[in-house]
Amino acid sequence: MKVIDKALVLGALLIATASPASAQSKKYPPVQTDKDREAEEKSRVWESALHPDQHSYEDLVAANEGAITRDGRPERVKVAIAELDKAVALQPRRHEAYQLRGAGYDRLQDWARCAKDLEAADALAPRDPDDPRFEHRRRLGVCQARAGTLTAAEQTLAKLTSAGTRDGETWMRLGEVRIALGKLDEAITALTFAANDADTAQATARWLLALAYDRARMPSQAAEALAAAYSRDSGFSLLANPPQPFLGVAESDYMLGLAYGLAAPTPRPEVQLIYFQRYLRLAVDSPWRKRAEEHVKELRVLEFPERKESLKRGHGAALDLDVALGAIRKGMPAMRQCMAKTPGTILTVMITRVGPRSPTPPPPPPIRPDPFAGRRPQPRMTLPPAAGVSITQDPVILAAVPRAELDAAIRCLEPLADKLKLPPVKEKDSAYAVTFSVVGP
Repeated sequence: MKVIDKALVLGALLIATASPASAQSKKYPPVQTDKDREAEEKSRVWESALHPDQHSYEDLVAANEGAITRDGRPERVKVAIAELDKAVALQPRRHEAYQLRGAGYDRLQDWARCAKDLEAADALAPRDPDDPRFEHRRRLGVCQARAGTLTAAEQTLAKLTSAGTRDGETWMRLGEVRIALGKLDEAITALTFAANDADTAQATARWLLALAYDRARMPSQAAEALAAAYSRDSGFSLLANPPQPFLGVAESDYMLGLAYGLAAPTPRPEVQLIYFQRYLRLAVDSPWRKRAEEHVKELRVLEFPERKESLKRGHGAALDLDVALGAIRKGMPAMRQCMAKTPGTILTVMITRVGPRSPTPPPPPPIRPDPFAGRRPQPRMTLPPAAGVSITQDPVILAAVPRAELDAAIRCLEPLADKLKLPPVKEKDSAYAVTFSVVGP
């Protein structure tokens, strides 16, 4: 504001506030006034006249807070960030707009900008011992980690834990950062604390704890942590769709590989193999590739299906599982070759075998109509299913495979599965179905 403009504003204010008391008393009756409130109003008027940018700054921050902290839709957040750019330009030495804009970048998973804004907010905020700005600094540590500045993230989060906080979320994020830094012993300590905290995401903390134990080559402790995580997340939803992405490329795939071997009620080594192979394809620069390669090597030497108990059967016919398992294993190498062009996919094969049919019985003699027939449950004759082979894609892993390649793999598998020397069904009007999975070589 120019000097002459300021003078005009101040002059107008002096004239407005200096009206003679006698003139006012003639027009209005005397009233009781709150001197403190009156002084505050005058101060606000003066402040608004001398610093108009401050009023605009506070309006911009207040108007866009809800879009970021409550709404969260990306399109709304982007608009709010653009408005907060204006606030930062008006008052670059105030922390509130940086802090809110950093939260917006966090929503958009723009980690580098999130970290930059929150670092600026932390540097500019007043040092009030009664306001430790705990949640903002934890968010800063998370954004620093996901932006790749792991050492800075560890320092930010470690300051919060060393100050005596018992917040499990902070300990969990610190443990995750230390896994990424290769500090496995320290990571295990932090994640153990987080896993035992009632207010944090205990399942996520235990999945991460199992990851740390596995990479530290402590298999029994890893199995215990996996079982505890499974008891809280039996559908593996926090691994497949984590609220926040894990640090490191394809860490979810690595943990899912562990989970399907040790956490699930029935181990599925073929699913483990797919997840660890996917991890190796994606995490090309990971320091933990060697450990993943060890898992793949162990899984590749297994004979699939690994366990006869995994073979499903039904429809009443007896089935020698040992004979069936041997027949499937003998044909498995050729069937796996059918999957060479569909990496990352599992196909489920169901083979139905049917026994001889009984002669069709003659129709029963006509009987007198039963007036209560519509009210009584009628007996139903169940016929055995049709013999044949059915092949579907396993819903556990729906890899993005071209439909033509998938169809070609299914056409290759069908005759091989149909020729497997499974035990014949001897019982009349009976059948069994055997289901197993096939993965690529």
